[in-house]
Amino acid sequence: MNNIPSYQFRKAKYGSELLIDLIRLESLETYIRETPRHSLTYYDITLIDEGSGRFAVDEHEFQIERNRLYFTAPNQIREWKVDQMPTGMVLIFEEEFLCNFF
Repeated sequence: MNNIPSYQFRKAKYGSELLIDLIRLESLETYIRETPRHSLTYYDITLIDEGSGRFAVDEHEFQIERNRLYFTAPNQIREWKVDQMPTGMVLIFEEEFLCNFF
C-alpha cells in the first residue's frame, strides 16, 4: 500500500495563531499541479470560478466546473487532475474552529 501524504493546517502562517484561513486558489498552483494523492488534517471548502479537469475525493471523481463548490473533511483522500488551472477561493479551517465558535 502506498503512503499517502497528509498536509497540516499552518496555524502560525501569518504570525499569530489562526484556526481559519481564506486563500486564492490560483496561489496554490504548484501544490495543485505537483501534489499527488493526499489528505488534509483540516476542512476545505473550495469555490471554483474558472478552470477545467477533475477533482477526486476518496473513490469519487468530479468535473472541475465554473461555480462549483467542493467540500472535503479531514483525512479524505484528494487528488487534483487539472487541464486548465482553476481559479477561485479556498476556505480552510480546523475542527477546533467549529468547536470554539459553533
